[in-house]
Amino acid sequence: MRRFITVAAMVFVSAASAAPLDPIRELLVSHPGWQTKSVTSHDFWGGNGDGHYFGGKQIQYKGQDFKVLFHERGEGLIQRFLISARDEEIKRDYLSLVVLVDGKEAYAGNFFDFFSGKGPWKSPLVNDIKEAAGSYVSYVPFAFKSEAMILMRSNPHFYQVTYREGPGSSAALTAAETAEFMTTPWWAEGRTTYNALDIRPNRPAQLAAGPALVTRLKLRLWTSAQLQHLKIQVGAQPPVPLAFFFGLGVSGAELDHGVHKIPGVINSALFHVNPRGLIFASRLPIPLREGE
Repeated sequence: MRRFITVAAMVFVSAASAAPLDPIRELLVSHPGWQTKSVTSHDFWGGNGDGHYFGGKQIQYKGQDFKVLFHERGEGLIQRFLISARDEEIKRDYLSLVVLVDGKEAYAGNFFDFFSGKGPWKSPLVNDIKEAAGSYVSYVPFAFKSEAMILMRSNPHFYQVTYREGPGSSAALTAAETAEFMTTPWWAEGRTTYNALDIRPNRPAQLAAGPALVTRLKLRLWTSAQLQHLKIQVGAQPPVPLAFFFGLGVSGAELDHGVHKIPGVINSALFHVNPRGLIFASRLPIPLREGE
């Protein structure tokens, strides 16, 4: 029996110009001089004391004692700041927060105000424990040229700070640009004409040929049963189940047989999945070399 699938792909030649800070195309750019690191409250002594271990130091700032969660000199970018302690512990132990960037206060105030959107930034840049499924998370890009610090009163624990460092690593989208990138419904942009492809066992359909850069890929299935049979192959790489490619982490067979259920529409900066409409979309850039 024949299986039909409708496919739309936007393809550009790899030589196409790119915006200087296009976060999607930046995924294809190598920066050998950059390093991405994390500072965490993880107990490196093996005692599983993440909830109480503190590896930083204490300093005086404006007449008060603060713990130093993060301190880095040179050029860099704070990309994510996460705290995953229990809500009651945070209310008891986390009093105030200070973020210093190149000697200036980027934020100084109440911890909850920072993550709940009462400060300078709103969701999705900052998320409280309800929005972030049990954690307090900040994606505010704090770019620094010479030094950055995160200070907190009084007993910080269960925290992570992810950052990058190196020459040029402070170049980044602004907070407003980052929020726009995170919330733009890119999967609905423009109108795309679908062409039906006849896909049969042992007769794959080629969507694009290199040299090219695939910048959009959108598929609509006719039935959920197709999901367990479809795979995607890029170049000479081994084929992967369709669901893997669109960020689901489970195979089509698992989804189709009810082992795992997609809870609802999934929207992210790279993937869009609509289980009811059986629509899968991606803007993960796929570079294709000559002959791929």
